[in-house]
Amino acid sequence: MTEEVQVKTPRARRTKKDSVEVAPVPVKKETEKTFGVIAVDNGGHNTKVISEDMDQPISFKSDKKRGVEYNLEEMPLPTRMETHSFVVKWNDKVYLTNRRMNLMPKFDGMTGNVASKANDYFILSALIGVALYGYDINFLVTSIPYEHKAKKEENDKIKERLLGEHHLIIDGESYEFEIVYVQLAIEAQAGQFYLQEEGITTLLEIGSRTVGFATSEFVRNEDGLISIDQPILEKTGTLSRKGVEISDIQSKEEYELYVYDIFKSLSKKIDEDDKIVAFGGGVLIDAVKETLEEVYSNIKFADNPLFVQVLGMLEIGKLRCDLEFGEDNEWQKK
Repeated sequence: MTEEVQVKTPRARRTKKDSVEVAPVPVKKETEKTFGVIAVDNGGHNTKVISEDMDQPISFKSDKKRGVEYNLEEMPLPTRMETHSFVVKWNDKVYLTNRRMNLMPKFDGMTGNVASKANDYFILSALIGVALYGYDINFLVTSIPYEHKAKKEENDKIKERLLGEHHLIIDGESYEFEIVYVQLAIEAQAGQFYLQEEGITTLLEIGSRTVGFATSEFVRNEDGLISIDQPILEKTGTLSRKGVEISDIQSKEEYELYVYDIFKSLSKKIDEDDKIVAFGGGVLIDAVKETLEEVYSNIKFADNPLFVQVLGMLEIGKLRCDLEFGEDNEWQKK
């Protein structure tokens, strides 16, 4: 699956590793810490990130493996940022991401094909996203499948691992930040906060590991205020291990069979003529898109499909942050 990668200069606070002070410097007043909402949709194949101060989201591959420290020939910053290829030190362990993984071929890669998002693979994706694009103090929104919504122990573990102060060293540069609140957004359902499709609508997200679907009603009243009802439970859920990457599809015919399998799996939950909006990396594949149009008569495809979910997560975060902290830096008191 191909994708266009958008590059943004990191916003986080950075200090050069092993820097040498060559002359006395004036004592500077401590600057006021930054605070803001950041959303990280940490998928098995791609990680999408946007903060409330970014003009548009970015995406980078989630691939990573464990490694060891040694002297590396420096990769130019533009190449590192375009591919998000880094050596990351976290909790006294070393990880390689994307192109950096080729430096240590004997080490096995980590996998996102796991049951829980509380493991290192997904937690580290979220932390790298916050380190590069977040704030000193962060209100974080990240994603979980609908089927994990009721797994309290697992969800508490995700929050426990993300909350608090963090220190990452990324290609020799130090990033220190704090996460003071973690909101878990439900995959597929979160997209409605961005799309704002009026009436009863089913959102169909075809991701790398899973296929999520969520049906809810969006209403805008005369004052312009919006409300999104709780999902219609019998028409909301997750198809585990049905993502396009996990399915390891090679040909157009296999993509068609893949979509037919999704259609069959959802046939008792979603009718052929239901209003459906599809998004996610899977709909960037022509054969998937064309076959979905064949089986669902009232389907349309979201603009910017790779980022619908993370944009919706950001809206959830801004709403929730106002409820928790207000609009006047109440986080400082809490």
